[in-house]
Amino acid sequence: MFVKLNRSGGRVYAQLAEAFRDDAGNPRNRVIATLGRVDKDDPNINSVLAGLTRATGSSASLQPPSVEFDSSRDFGDLWALQALWEQIGFDELRRVFRSRRRSVETEQLLRVMVFS
Repeated sequence: MFVKLNRSGGRVYAQLAEAFRDDAGNPRNRVIATLGRVDKDDPNINSVLAGLTRATGSSASLQPPSVEFDSSRDFGDLWALQALWEQIGFDELRRVFRSRRRSVETEQLLRVMVFS
C-alpha cells in the first residue's frame, strides 16, 4: 500500500492505494480510501499523513522535490577525456585485459590513472 496524491479540479486529494496484478498478470493500482484534501490546511489529514509516513519509516513529504542543476563545467572535462579515450581506441583494452582469474577491472583503473 502507498499514499497517492490525486489532482482533480484544482484540488489535491490524498488517497490510500494498493498495487496488485489482475487476472492477466498486468500491474494495476486500486484506491482503498480517500484520506482527504491536502491542498487546504486540515489538521486531521496532516496528522493521518504524518502517522503513515512515521509508520513506514519514510521521510516523504507532500511538497514536490526541488530540482538542482550542476554546472556543466564540472562535467565537461570528464566528457571530453572519455570521448578522447574512446576515439583513440583505448576502450578496446577491456578485451585485452579480460580474464577470469582477475577480479580487478584493469581498463577502468588505467582510465582513472590517465584522467588524473
